[in-house]
Amino acid sequence: MARLEIARTQLCSSMNDASMSRKDELEETQAELMDMTAKAKSQAREIQSLKQKLDDRSKSESIKSLKLRVKELEEEIHLLKWDARNNMTLEDSDKIRHENGLLRQANRQLKLDRNSLNERLNSILTDKTSSRSARVLRDRNNALKGEVERLTTRIHRLEESISRYAV
Repeated sequence: MARLEIARTQLCSSMNDASMSRKDELEETQAELMDMTAKAKSQAREIQSLKQKLDDRSKSESIKSLKLRVKELEEEIHLLKWDARNNMTLEDSDKIRHENGLLRQANRQLKLDRNSLNERLNSILTDKTSSRSARVLRDRNNALKGEVERLTTRIHRLEESISRYAV
């Protein structure tokens, strides 16, 4: 019996040792697993960072190519403007000058009509005899103001056009 007891004690001791060694192995494996998980997360972050850098670089290259294309198109527009200025003939310039003169004359006449209507309006307003005719004159005056502004704008555009082509 004593042998059995010794054998049992030895068996229990070896089982405890095996259990402890298994427990130690399990703890080591868990520690390795945690290290591997941390490494995997670190590598995943690094991969994400590298992907972002790659995207930024490709966007940067795309922007550079677009800027180059814009520059080329601007140069092309500049050349087209230069060609258009040089292709304007003397006849075109004379036509524009003639139309400009006519517009100036029409503008002067409209200003005279406007001043006349203003005088009539002022006299009517001071007399206050006819509100209907005053309203008609005000409407006509406003219409003439608009026409003067439109023609003045057109004259300025034509003058700019002439000065651009004259250069």
